[in-house]
Parts: sequence; structure tokens; C-alpha cells
Amino acid sequence: MIMKHLCLSLFCLLAVSLNALGADANNTRTITDFSIPGEWKPSKWSTAEGRIAVRPEVPPALKKEDPSLEESLGIKIDWPGGEGMRLFALTPASDIKIPFVLKELSLWVNGSGTEHFCEIIVDDASGQRQKIGLGKVNFQGWKNITKKMPPNIMQPVTITGITFHDWNNPQPGETTLYLSRFDVTIDPEAKMTAAKNSAATDTNDSW
Repeated sequence: MIMKHLCLSLFCLLAVSLNALGADANNTRTITDFSIPGEWKPSKWSTAEGRIAVRPEVPPALKKEDPSLEESLGIKIDWPGGEGMRLFALTPASDIKIPFVLKELSLWVNGSGTEHFCEIIVDDASGQRQKIGLGKVNFQGWKNITKKMPPNIMQPVTITGITFHDWNNPQPGETTLYLSRFDVTIDPEAKMTAAKNSAATDTNDSW
């Protein structure tokens, strides 16, 4: 099971060591459970005001799996409303490099019950910024949102942020939501380099 001090170590390394965080039979690795203050911070590029705090909210399914899990990341966003699109973005303390073939991402979200959208932001192998949409957060209560890696995104990728935006939703107001465990599913036998959009077998999994 993932421990809080292991989550903290994620952001102390330039190359993220998911091997230390463990894997299941499906090669799913935990990036973070958002329970450590300072792991993530609001981006200076946000165009909607917001604030974050580690809060005593966890998905019951994860609490049953790991009784030591006690907190998640609470997010409050003040949407100004009006025409155009506003966003509130979170960035990790250190970019999260994924040097293996990334097959799937999953994120536990306690939704705001509103028509706002959530996206994972990555830099692809060429350094171009890409968005992986997780859909609307128009639900309440915890939900594990899973998304297959889009085939058009050149791998390997680096995870650089999580964004919420109000596209086509001009209504002002404050929304509250929570984030918990963020997992990726990889092919551990297919290690990649940024120079090529191809996989190479590498048994060294110490990243």
C-alpha cells in the first residue's frame, strides 16, 4: 500500500520512482494520493481564482483498501462567469516523467456537481503541451475517472498539471471538489526515450 512518506519522495526526485511506490498485477502505479501539503500548487497561469488545502476527505473504497489514507486535496474555485473560458490549474512541485509506454490514467474525484471540465496536462515527447480530457465534474460523491491514453499523443510524456475550466458555462459561482489517488497504468517492459516515439525493452524499472 502506498504510504505518505513515499508520496512525498515523488516530488524530491527529478526522475520519479514509481517502482518504490509499488505496482499491481495490471502494472498500475500510484503517482500520488494528494495527502501531502505542498505536493501541488495553483498555477500562476490560472485565470480563475482558487485555493487548495489538504482535507479529511477520502473515497470510502480507498479507505477500505488502505485504512491509513486519511486526507485528499480540497479545491475551491471562484468562477467569475461571463463570456470566454476561465481555468484553474494545478501544477506538481516537480514534473512527473513517465519513461514507459503509458496506457491509461485514473483519478479519484469528488465532483462539484457543475458543468465544469477536468483535464490532465502533459508535455509529449516533442515538448508540445497536450490535454487529456477527463470530462465534466457534474457529479457529487467520489468517482474513479479512467481514461485511455490518446494514441495521437507522442510518448514518452511528462505530467505537468491538472486543469479545471468553464468552457461554455458562463455562470459565476464558487465550486468545491476533491482529488484523491492518481494512478497510471504502464507497460513496464517498454521503456522509452524522449528522442524517439518508439519503445525499447528495458528491465530497469527504477524510475
